[in-house]
Amino acid sequence: MERHIRKMRKVYMKRREVLRRALNHKFGQSVKILGDSTGLHLIAEFKGGEFTKELIERLYQSNVKVYPVEHHTIQKGRHVNKVILGYGNLREEEIEEGVCRLRTIVQKH
Repeated sequence: MERHIRKMRKVYMKRREVLRRALNHKFGQSVKILGDSTGLHLIAEFKGGEFTKELIERLYQSNVKVYPVEHHTIQKGRHVNKVILGYGNLREEEIEEGVCRLRTIVQKH
């Protein structure tokens, strides 16, 4: 069991790094990555952005699943530019493709 846990830790660490690199490559200084030290999700904060219902729907239609931090807060209006991104169930290629789609759709919005 411990071998499996070690193996999966490495797999998830690699996926997390792929997501971080892809976000930094595609968005540069306009994205800040939070909560990425452990787990299967991280938070991406986009400077000057706002994840509206319309934008979330467009992303969803393009098979890019993001979860607005705003939906999980008590005080509304303070986290409209932050989304939760999961990577645990994605291959590295899917992560990179998803970030490309995310950038394309965010730029059009």
